Amino acid sequence: MWRDRKWRMKGRKFKKNGNPTHVVAAASPHVDKVDFATLVTYWYSKDGQDLSDKNKKSCSFQKETHTAGSKSYASHVEEMKEERGVNVPIERAELYEKFYTHKDGTPVNDNAAKNIQTMNELMSDPSTQLDCTSSSGSIAWAPNDVYSQVKGPEHSGRVRGLGFGPTPSGRNTKTKITGLRIRSVEEDPKYQEMKNELDSLKAQVANMAQFLQQNAQHFPQGNFGVPDQQSPIGQRSSVASHQSENLREF
Repeated sequence: MWRDRKWRMKGRKFKKNGNPTHVVAAASPHVDKVDFATLVTYWYSKDGQDLSDKNKKSCSFQKETHTAGSKSYASHVEEMKEERGVNVPIERAELYEKFYTHKDGTPVNDNAAKNIQTMNELMSDPSTQLDCTSSSGSIAWAPNDVYSQVKGPEHSGRVRGLGFGPTPSGRNTKTKITGLRIRSVEEDPKYQEMKNELDSLKAQVANMAQFLQQNAQHFPQGNFGVPDQQSPIGQRSSVASHQSENLREF
């Protein structure tokens, strides 16, 4: 990606007290001269150096530095699914171990090593694992999942370990981690109850439609809802009509 490429070029070419002109002159033949000159000018500008110092200071406060690079969370998740050969969501605790471990398998620092060890111990207990087989999305999470037990509860803003996605308010139900399961809608008892009621109503409507079709010959054509003049109701209606006309004449 271009962002990674710029970062690598700055690491090779940029010198704190260097000469921008010399840096541009030493550009690789594969780099656009104009674009590279613009980039170098920004590196040596006051705004560029102030931002660089600010970012370095912010990074110094971090207890852990991830190794995920600029690749999206979704891309990492898909790679993990392919490696496992199972298309189920990945828990945040599993992503944490991947993102804070070097290629040789060692954690990035002692703090990350401690967190990974604690998460693995909790994950070994089946009662703390999320039922990812019935979850939707790429990353499985819950307010009291293993990740939050180790890293602490969610704060305002985006949910940690999910990239740009859900917010804590999107799943704010307080649940106990013991026996916690993420279930699909179809497994909800209320959903099943409503579904059964709907199926029953559909069956009643179908039976009524079948009854009307089978007995259509017993109903006068085009006279639904209008009493038959030969029926007692129709006769009473006719008498009442004549009486009403006589009263108007009177």
